Amino acid sequence: MSATLITLAVIFTQLSLVAFGGGNSILPEMHRQIVDVHHWMTAQEFGALFALAQAAPGPNLMVVPLVGWHIAGWGGLLVTSFAKFGPSSIITYSSSICGTASRTSPGGASCRPVWCR
Repeated sequence: MSATLITLAVIFTQLSLVAFGGGNSILPEMHRQIVDVHHWMTAQEFGALFALAQAAPGPNLMVVPLVGWHIAGWGGLLVTSFAKFGPSSIITYSSSICGTASRTSPGGASCRPVWCR
């Protein structure tokens, strides 16, 4: 695995874990990492990919796979997609399982925090 793919995985995993407020809340940090820190593309290229992603139907953050593809081809597309959407999806799924368990368990307080009891 190349160093670029590992770096992409680390960057987009971190972005996934701090993306509160919707996907567009991480765009400035994504731009800073991709353009200013690592110099993988210019600001104009990033803007063009963002515009293309916004014009395409689908999720608001289609720019993530496009950035990965532009930087490292198909491997970059897969790494950035899994790194961005995987961790937050796992946390959401785990939270829903815990919430379901707390509603269906005897006593109903197995997973609920103290403030919720």
